[in-house]
Amino acid sequence: MNYKDQSIRRSDHLSLGGKLIVILALALLFALAMAVVFQAARYRELRLTEQGVRKEEAGKQEQIRVLTADIAQDQRPQQILYQAHEKGLQLQKIVLEDATVVTVGGQ
Repeated sequence: MNYKDQSIRRSDHLSLGGKLIVILALALLFALAMAVVFQAARYRELRLTEQGVRKEEAGKQEQIRVLTADIAQDQRPQQILYQAHEKGLQLQKIVLEDATVVTVGGQ
């Protein structure tokens, strides 16, 4: 027997099953990488949406404060008239043409 016949032969090529396993492993790695990228993109989208909602909420709160202040200011004359009526006072408009300006002070 020849020396070459007794040696163990190694095959440099993969069998069909080995090739299939390598392809499936690469496909799985690609799918996992895509899942991570998709998750990061979705997280960013949600963060941007949340920021937009927070800004909109802050704007609405500011509008509510402005409207509340306007309503309070508009109700002032009504409250004054009501309190004057409660105390038995009568309020009259002063026409500026008939008014006399008096200043008190030493200048």
